[in-house]
Amino acid sequence: MEADQFVSALRTRPFKAFKVRTGSGETYNVKHPEMVAITPSRRTVAIALDEGVVIVDMSAITEFVISRPGSSRRPPSSAAD
Repeated sequence: MEADQFVSALRTRPFKAFKVRTGSGETYNVKHPEMVAITPSRRTVAIALDEGVVIVDMSAITEFVISRPGSSRRPPSSAAD
């Protein structure tokens, strides 16, 4: 996933919660933009969850789905896949 897409989703006003999916199948709910921290390099994301914090490599994120029917954003396929 491109970091710009992720940051754009966090900055959307009014904010819309979204789910992040990784290549290994995990799904994380981003309920509020203040529940996310992105490293200055934009390579790593920390997402606060009810049960703790998960650290995710930005390159592991394959999809995010806005909590609105019929809306999803997928990064373009890369040759490295």
